[in-house]
Amino acid sequence: MANLLLEPANPKPLGAFRILWGMILLLECWTLVKCLEDIHNVDYFHFTARGVSFVEHLSPQVFTTAEVVILIVCALLVTLGLWFRWAALLFTIGYTHLLLAEAAKFNNHFYLLSLITLLLCFTAADRSFSCSKKNGKLPTDPIPFWHYAILRLQVAVIYFFGGIAKLETDWLIVREPVRFWMNHSPTIVASIKAISYHEWFVFLIAWGGLFIDLLCPFLLMFRKTRIVAFVVLIGFHLLNSQMFLIGNFPMMGILVLLLFVPVRRGGQEIFLGRLFRSRDMEEARKFGMPGKWMVSILAVYFILQFLFPLRGLLHRPRNPSWTDTGHLFSWRMMLIEKPVHLHFYYDLPGGLPPGTSASEVYPKVAPYASIFGSRAPHMIWQFVQGIKKNLARKGYLDVPIYVYAVSSLNGRPFQPLIDPNVNMAEVEVPAFGIPDWVTTLQEYDGPRYYPTEKSEQELAVYEAMKDWFEKNPGPGAKFLYRIRPGSPDLSR
Repeated sequence: MANLLLEPANPKPLGAFRILWGMILLLECWTLVKCLEDIHNVDYFHFTARGVSFVEHLSPQVFTTAEVVILIVCALLVTLGLWFRWAALLFTIGYTHLLLAEAAKFNNHFYLLSLITLLLCFTAADRSFSCSKKNGKLPTDPIPFWHYAILRLQVAVIYFFGGIAKLETDWLIVREPVRFWMNHSPTIVASIKAISYHEWFVFLIAWGGLFIDLLCPFLLMFRKTRIVAFVVLIGFHLLNSQMFLIGNFPMMGILVLLLFVPVRRGGQEIFLGRLFRSRDMEEARKFGMPGKWMVSILAVYFILQFLFPLRGLLHRPRNPSWTDTGHLFSWRMMLIEKPVHLHFYYDLPGGLPPGTSASEVYPKVAPYASIFGSRAPHMIWQFVQGIKKNLARKGYLDVPIYVYAVSSLNGRPFQPLIDPNVNMAEVEVPAFGIPDWVTTLQEYDGPRYYPTEKSEQELAVYEAMKDWFEKNPGPGAKFLYRIRPGSPDLSR
């Protein structure tokens, strides 16, 4: 293995990848520019990632704008190959900061963008097709194969754990939410829409997606099977681009295949080459031999990449798609259709005066969120803390806040996501594990159903809350009449 990793490799495919990847970085920066006055506006309420809630947008707004400008410059430098490593590192830091500071906008392709750009910092991707000159000449020396290997391994991790996440009943047996998307997605092109309603097509998408994720990382590793993986993955990403609005992810998925093209030296695949040996340390550094610190950093990095997606197993049988614990940064892609109906109630001592509403007693206390993260319990808790702070500013202290968060996971019957009898203004979110105020997803083996009419959804929400309070009476039940006036008092 050590011999393979130190084999001389052609730097041109990696250089071409750097240029195209830099162009994708520029496209993502343009998206950030368009969002500056919306999701990246520091005056709005923003949801942060669990465990790193201290990572917030830079304030005042001019600093966030300057941050995006710096990202654009860094992306351009990566494309050109100028001060490449520092530019890639600075882009990774800035982009990851924005990703964590706007956690409700999280998307797996944003995460992928940060990881690949970070790994490029360790490579000599500027060794070819670069504007960088050393001693007055463009660098064209070979690079060791490990520069390709670390990027290939990262791609394999994404596909493999994306497949592992699909090994569950919803995806493989019930085939939800695949069936829902095939029947209801407005973005599917007409040529595919004509067959997307058929059960055989739903089966093909669900099981085909599983086998592509699990098998293609291994097919990509071997010369004889690589072309098969190329054809399958290019077709897979092109199909996704015609069915879903998933940004630049299909383009990125096709681009990373460039990292798997045969890297030849002397007309031979590098797997068959001979070990590069250098007796001179300066020559070794020029070639790209990793130092001990670099080996240690990469070893820790990949250990985390293998362990982090598995953290959801620590909380089984609780479903991470329901609790959101262990869901993010685990390559759990396209697994959830989870509408959440939210109602926040502020409990005045003695109740509300007759003929008044909560909005009249507490005017404008709900913060304006840049984008609402209602699917994750810990983000709902964050929003409650924003309400609590706004109430305190208006002189209302220690006001109990109850939340009706009623949800349906992949077509199951609606049920409370959060215990509606819990005063959410007093509870905390633990650093690890599932909060005790998050309910357990009820077992259900019946047919899946997605109510589409507003009146039908409201009735489903009311019935779910009514059933809950009949079995679990408590202080939150006093607000049930707000959903459906005239409902019985179940708070006793």
